[in-house]
Amino acid sequence: MKFVNDRIILKRETGGLEPRLQGNGGGHGKLARLRNWIAARMAAKPDLTLDDLVLDIADAHQMTVHRVSVWRTLHNLGLTPKKDLQAVGRKRPEVRQARHVSITRRQPFIANLLPRIGFIDGTSLRTNMAKMTGWSPKGTRLTCHTPFGHRNARTFIAALRHDRLDAPWVINGAMNRDPFELYVETQLAPTL
Repeated sequence: MKFVNDRIILKRETGGLEPRLQGNGGGHGKLARLRNWIAARMAAKPDLTLDDLVLDIADAHQMTVHRVSVWRTLHNLGLTPKKDLQAVGRKRPEVRQARHVSITRRQPFIANLLPRIGFIDGTSLRTNMAKMTGWSPKGTRLTCHTPFGHRNARTFIAALRHDRLDAPWVINGAMNRDPFELYVETQLAPTL
């Protein structure tokens, strides 16, 4: 019934049934007059957090604002939260020179060798690696089963190439020198 009454009132007031705009239309909150100040502050120090900016507004303008309001203002200014952390050492001249050599000489050289390069990696799984905790309803016991006394290990090793996985091999037990040499002779060498 309320819906029908609201429609009748709307028709009388506006002459149509188009819904009214919701909210205040934006841009007239207390941060609207600080828009240019916020833009200048972010341009001067782009790594400010929302909380830092809230504190700056409170200090500079004696105004209490919520961080969501600050986020909306930053969003309306076309700013999005991004940060690319880089090591400060990259600014040193010798590091900059080494990076330049790496980018201009080493990377093109290695790009030509990609079909020949393989990274050998392995991982192992033990049969006693079982979860020791879980969730169950209050007052009931959680029972799981795991093999006891069978502490075997399986090791998977393979060569990772730029476009495929080469020479996969699984052995019983842990990897040490003897199985690794056997892997290189029997599995890896034929793929080179």
